[in-house]
Amino acid sequence: MSVTTSQVPVAEPSVAATLFPIVAVIFSGFLVIGLAMPALPLHVHQGLGFDTLVIGLVAGSQFAASLISRFTAGHLADATGVKRAVVRKP
Repeated sequence: MSVTTSQVPVAEPSVAATLFPIVAVIFSGFLVIGLAMPALPLHVHQGLGFDTLVIGLVAGSQFAASLISRFTAGHLADATGVKRAVVRKP
C-alpha cells in the first residue's frame, strides 16, 4: 500500500503587502504634520496680528525643533529600544 500526501504550498505575503501598512502609517503621520503648515502663517498673521518676520521665525522653528530632536530621539531609540524611547517620560 502506498500513501501519498499532497501539501498545498502556503504562499508567503509579498514584500509590497508587508510594507504597505508601514508606509501608510508613516505617510499618514507626515500628512497630518504637513496639514498644519499652511494654516500656521495665516493664524500668526491674521489671528495674532504679527508681521512676516515672526511668521518666518515660527515656521522655521518647527524645522529647527525637528532637526534638534531627531538626533537625540534616534540615539535614544538605538540605545534603549523604540518602545522605551516613544513612551519615555521627561
